[in-house]
Amino acid sequence: MPELDLDGQLGAERAELLASIQAPELAELRSRATARRRRRHGLIAASAVVVSVLVAGTGIAMLQDGRTGTNREPIAGSPTHTTTLTPQPTWGALGITLLGLTDDVNDVPGNVSDIEFADADHGFVLAADCAKGKTQPCALTFASTVDSGRTFRTSPLPASAARAPAGQLPHLVTLDSGGLVLVGASDWFSADGGRSWSARTPSATPVARVPDGGRLALRGAPAGGGCTAHEVDAIGPDGTRAPLTNQPELDVCWASEYPAPGGAWWVGGTTVDAGMPAPAAAVSRDGGHSWRKFVFPGGLGTWTKVSVLGREVYAVVVAGDPGPAPVAVRGLHRSTDGGATFEHYGDVSLLPTMVGDLVPLLDGRLLAVAPGWRISAADGKNFRNVPPDLPWAGRVQRMQGGWAVYDLFASDLGWAAISPDGATWHKIHVR
Repeated sequence: MPELDLDGQLGAERAELLASIQAPELAELRSRATARRRRRHGLIAASAVVVSVLVAGTGIAMLQDGRTGTNREPIAGSPTHTTTLTPQPTWGALGITLLGLTDDVNDVPGNVSDIEFADADHGFVLAADCAKGKTQPCALTFASTVDSGRTFRTSPLPASAARAPAGQLPHLVTLDSGGLVLVGASDWFSADGGRSWSARTPSATPVARVPDGGRLALRGAPAGGGCTAHEVDAIGPDGTRAPLTNQPELDVCWASEYPAPGGAWWVGGTTVDAGMPAPAAAVSRDGGHSWRKFVFPGGLGTWTKVSVLGREVYAVVVAGDPGPAPVAVRGLHRSTDGGATFEHYGDVSLLPTMVGDLVPLLDGRLLAVAPGWRISAADGKNFRNVPPDLPWAGRVQRMQGGWAVYDLFASDLGWAAISPDGATWHKIHVR
């Protein structure tokens, strides 16, 4: 009798079920989320099951079912082992929940600096060992998971890719082709989940559009170097970067590497309006062939970054160098029509700084790391500290499959977590 593949059957049935589900409208999702938050307000529930959440607009559900997890596709570079999942510690406050780790944590040198998930199962981590007082570049470690972050396998990076200055750490970009790009001073491409890498020299020949399944990246000044000297590049399916023929008409500080729902590409930065510097954002709805610019009030030294949830687009006006350090928050604007028009929104007087990206939640609230969690009321006003029942956080960043938060508990511990919706976070088994 052939051996039953129970996991395979369950996975196929779950995929079929998800494919049959009609995603409700954002208003209905918000109504459900608000009702759920009210029922759970103040309650911290221990759970051994991680519920799968399908997020409108991302197209990815991070699925974890609490069963014994075994990495069925070992990645070269470290031995295979089995992780048995036990009931998880849970932290929560104001409707935000962090599901903790069980056992068999994978230790890597340094701290996790970048996380990317290509889909619900396949994720990648970059860790940087930048010991205090070191004059040498940071040592980089790459690890990957094929089971939603339950187990990780380290794989060696090429020698010339395994070190980088602390202020110029590379980052990971996943491609629809299944490829993975390490974007930095020099680019590296992997077609096999990080088992092997090949160098990619950015092309000087412009391209008219972002290729199908491609991504955006910035070329020019390193992080922390201001908003000048940047070009917006398109990354192709083979990992090669090339500048777009038509660049946005602004000095770009920030670009969304992944497209928003509907395929829009957003960049943010600064421009000159009526002879004066002003923060601005630009959107392309034709793959980078043309751009529409939006100018916001803010003044000298301010620039704009963008967060998207469905048809809601949030433009945050900030001041300070792009990079992992806190920036001052000067204004917030929202579009409810996919970025066709913007209006001033909310009140950021109680959100003086922010590290990383703004996280729009399904129930209408806004979540940020300042550092330390800050959350707004449902109308985008009255930001407040999230109580210490939820562990301190140092930075939150958008990734393809949702959000990643770094430096949980303290900046030197290396813990990180991922979330598909910004409300339920799962610590990953690596630090």
